[in-house]
Amino acid sequence: MRILRVGSYPTIENPGVGRHIYEISNIKDYETTYLTPEKKETFIKEKQNVDLVRFWFFNTKRNLSDNILKKILFISKRLFFIFIFTLKGVYLIFKKRIRIIHIHSPMFIGIAIVANLLKLDCYITFHGTDFLRVKHKFWFEKSSYIFKKIFILSPHMKDYFSGLIGEKNVVRVFNSINSQIYKNFGLDRKKQILAVGSLKEEKGFEILIKSFASVSSEKGLIEYKLKIAGDGIMFNQLQSLIEKLSMGRKIELIGHQTTENLVSLYNESEFFVLSSLSEGYPKALQEAIACGCKIISTDIPGACQIIENLDKKSYILAQKNSVESISGAIMQSINLEIPNKVFNKSWLDIRKIYAKNYNSR
Repeated sequence: MRILRVGSYPTIENPGVGRHIYEISNIKDYETTYLTPEKKETFIKEKQNVDLVRFWFFNTKRNLSDNILKKILFISKRLFFIFIFTLKGVYLIFKKRIRIIHIHSPMFIGIAIVANLLKLDCYITFHGTDFLRVKHKFWFEKSSYIFKKIFILSPHMKDYFSGLIGEKNVVRVFNSINSQIYKNFGLDRKKQILAVGSLKEEKGFEILIKSFASVSSEKGLIEYKLKIAGDGIMFNQLQSLIEKLSMGRKIELIGHQTTENLVSLYNESEFFVLSSLSEGYPKALQEAIACGCKIISTDIPGACQIIENLDKKSYILAQKNSVESISGAIMQSINLEIPNKVFNKSWLDIRKIYAKNYNSR
């Protein structure tokens, strides 16, 4: 059986991006063609039964301060390269005699639509905020019938997709982490709060910065600093906010970090904050728990599913998109305890789920 998977591929610089697809590609007795956007990064070693096809894609991040004309030009250019990328996917379907198509972003739905016309089995996995981009969108609801199964990482997506293609065709899978890499080294921790993620609106970093700034001079928090690891289109906007609030000495945007550096940051930080407005099944939260951080998280479904396994003394939930709620949680966080281990479904179990469903024809 030949499978075409379409999505991101992990690199040395960003080993977590595309990891989900990478791991499930190693299913015995299945030949996988892995179509991924080209990057100026070092791709990790391919699986033995995987043919990696790298194709150039328009990955430039849009500047939020662009005027209307620049926004139109940006969107037009992106749509053009999505179309070219789709043609590449269709070409591979014929060249490799593909029988199953599995896309990992609704951006690649054009490949699945063509595959459906060819009577092939089509699947899609929603990892997080991509869900919000299709929810209640006319174009997706009218084309969702092409998918034999929709895989989701968070249960809050289930009702919507079940209404489109039936509950039995919506399958929940899990993100997981490598416990040999992300672990608690038992080090003395700094008076430091850590946040990790792409610098985009869905991560709620603007709210987090305002929240920390509002309580940073309070008793018990004077010595604490906030570090935000990650890069993205909001870097300049967030840096300007930090300067406007005169918090340059206490809040630092430290950019993208290697896995090794990130593990060190988790282990030296007392707290981890997930300030997201939406998530699928947040890996950064799992990583922070595994590394022994005390947890502050917004009350979004994906996060709640993870921290419900923890001792209630080791985390605080805050209302999303609320400066008052998150700042209050930060104030309360001083009395938190080191969390216990969180349950993670193994990659082996995930692969079994996929193999079972792919054999359903």
